[in-house]
Amino acid sequence: MANNVLDNPAIWRASALYQQQSLNTGKYMPQGIDTGFSVLNERLADAGWPANGVTEILYDRQGAGEISILLPALQRLSEDDKWLTWVAPPHRLHGPALAAAGINVQRLLLIHPSDRSARDTLWSTEEAIKSGAASAVLSWPGQIKPEHVRRLQIVAAQHHTPCFLFREQGAAATPCALRIHVQALDQEWINVSILKRKRGWPSEPFRLRVRSCPGYRYQKQSSLPSAMKAG
Repeated sequence: MANNVLDNPAIWRASALYQQQSLNTGKYMPQGIDTGFSVLNERLADAGWPANGVTEILYDRQGAGEISILLPALQRLSEDDKWLTWVAPPHRLHGPALAAAGINVQRLLLIHPSDRSARDTLWSTEEAIKSGAASAVLSWPGQIKPEHVRRLQIVAAQHHTPCFLFREQGAAATPCALRIHVQALDQEWINVSILKRKRGWPSEPFRLRVRSCPGYRYQKQSSLPSAMKAG
C-alpha cells in the first residue's frame, strides 16, 4: 500500500505556523512583537505583530478598536529609547488615556504633514522608518496604491521597524506582511478578522477583549502637542 501523502516530510503543515524553532536552541523563538493577546499571537506566523514589515489595520469607522488592539504592544515599545511615531493621526491624541494604558507618553512623536496629502504622509512615514529612531511607526495615509505599501514594506524590512497603516475597509489588497479588520462590538469587545498573514490562510472572525480606551475616541483637544510638522 502506498504511503499516505500527508506523511511526506515535504508537505507543509499548519503547525509550522506556531512552531518555528531556533536551530541553536531547539526551542520556540517568537520573532514578532507580542500583541498582548494569546489568542491573536497563536494565529500569527511570528507569534506577534510583524517586527520588520507593514501591518494594515482596516476598520469600518474610526474608533472601532484599531488603537485598542495595539495598546499592549505600544506599552512595551514605549519602554524603548526610541519614538512611537504617529503620522497624520485623524484626531489629536489624548495623553491621559494613553498614559492610563501604560504608554510612556514622553516617547510619543507626532508628525503632521502640512497639507495632509497622501504623498506627504507617505514621505513622512518612509522617512520615520528610515530614521532608525522609531520603535514603531503608525500612519494614516488615506487613499494609496498597492505599490506604495510595497515600498513601505521593503523599507520597514530593511530598517527592522514595524509600521502600522490604518485604512478604511474596502481598501485595495496590498503586499503588506499582515492585514486585519477590526469591528467594535461594545466598549470592551471587538471582532478581529485576519485577511492576510504570512504562511497561513485568512481566518474566521474571532473576539478579543481589549482595554477600553474611550478617551482616545477621539478628543478634539489634547495635552500632547505636535512634536514635528513635515513639509
